Amino acid sequence: MTTSQAASQILESAKELQYDDSTNRLTRNHLSPLCFSVINDKTICIGAARIGWSDEKFVTTTLRRMADEVDLGRPLHSLVIVGQLHPLEIDYLKIHALDPSSLDQLVLENNQCLNSKS
Repeated sequence: MTTSQAASQILESAKELQYDDSTNRLTRNHLSPLCFSVINDKTICIGAARIGWSDEKFVTTTLRRMADEVDLGRPLHSLVIVGQLHPLEIDYLKIHALDPSSLDQLVLENNQCLNSKS
């Protein structure tokens, strides 16, 4: 499975399974109007391919862009969905970001979303 395929499947699943703030539980999307997903189109992820090989490749982007735009070439692929990020991690991820200028805003939104769920 490629990172694009994995990201696409995760996004499809996230449409069905949402987080309900009123009950602090995961629920089916159609059961609660108060649902808010921690995993969504703007969730930050890292695609990695052929780690340790001379042609290894890393890409930092959103799940939506990973699903629609990224091709990391031949396997082996890994997809990492990030949690709350430390400033040093953010600096490193910018090196591999598809759009480094928007990463700070995405990180801010990502961290706010994660903090609201803890």
